[in-house]
Amino acid sequence: MNLDFWKYHGAGNDFIIIDNWEKSITLSNDVIKNVCNRHFGIGSDGLILIQQHPTLDFEMIFYNPDASQSFCGNGSRCAVQFALDQKIIKKKNTRFLSTNGVYHAEEIEPNKIDLQMHDCGRFSIEEGRFFLDTGSPHLVFETSALYESPIIGRAKEIRYSEEYKEKGININFIEIINQTVHIRTYERGVENETLSCGTGVTAVALSRALAKNTHGFNKLHIETRGGRFYVQYHFDGDVFSQIHLIGPAKCIFKGEIYI
Repeated sequence: MNLDFWKYHGAGNDFIIIDNWEKSITLSNDVIKNVCNRHFGIGSDGLILIQQHPTLDFEMIFYNPDASQSFCGNGSRCAVQFALDQKIIKKKNTRFLSTNGVYHAEEIEPNKIDLQMHDCGRFSIEEGRFFLDTGSPHLVFETSALYESPIIGRAKEIRYSEEYKEKGININFIEIINQTVHIRTYERGVENETLSCGTGVTAVALSRALAKNTHGFNKLHIETRGGRFYVQYHFDGDVFSQIHLIGPAKCIFKGEIYI
């Protein structure tokens, strides 16, 4: 079977998007793994199916490269950009179904999508590390020499530890450079470092409020290896709300693959 696909990226976090509007395409786990493989397939940090929904603008089905499913912030923003590019939605504001519920998003300028995240009330600080669930679970560690550090080995030790080996965990290392937060992320499901991670960027931004014990509204600039993000939020001491993940989403190319 030949399948049309589109390749999108959100600050280097890249995704294969397939139009499955009529829900006629079914992909096995092996096919998903092969298509996402950078040597034997197209290669990506995830695969997205765009489908019709009875009451919302669309539904996105997201698969990690290992064929597991999870919420993906950058994948959601790229899905919105795809829906705009393909005229599935004809307005800048949209409501769509993602892996863990309904989301709102807005195109604030060409190829820049503002995704309103769900409230975050699951977080903790323990032994110098921050845990936050921003739709996907994240650990945040402060480090030095961020871009020289061998983070993959360190991340794998944590990810495959007894505590996390079954369900997995995403791991973020940060360093403050010239008053800007820089981040590198190891993602479960990809099982490698990605150039950016939307839920990771969000977790890091919120972790700064916990680290500084600051409440109220804030907007933070986060620098990833793939590009720049902005996260804005409100924190009342118990729950983070009005969280917005703002960053690039762009089509790279369209192609056809035989599966």
